[in-house]
Amino acid sequence: RELLADKMVRIETDPTQNMYDSYQRLLAYIYLPTEAQPGGLLVNEILIKEGFAREYTFKMPYTYQTQFKSAEAEARLAKKGMWSVCQ
Repeated sequence: RELLADKMVRIETDPTQNMYDSYQRLLAYIYLPTEAQPGGLLVNEILIKEGFAREYTFKMPYTYQTQFKSAEAEARLAKKGMWSVCQ
């Protein structure tokens, strides 16, 4: 919440996936533009790296699958977020 409150973001869907899941939730990547990275920081990856989200593959590989799996492995190893209480 703190990361995105009152900020403009860019939303990008993945051409390798459906636009919505079976619960009609939009499946998208969220980018937070910064001066250092005008293309934006990938918020999805930040959440995974900090242990506030996890990688999930439903049926088929997606654009950032490898990156997100690596981010989750880092978070688990560092016992960040949810991984600090889960075994």
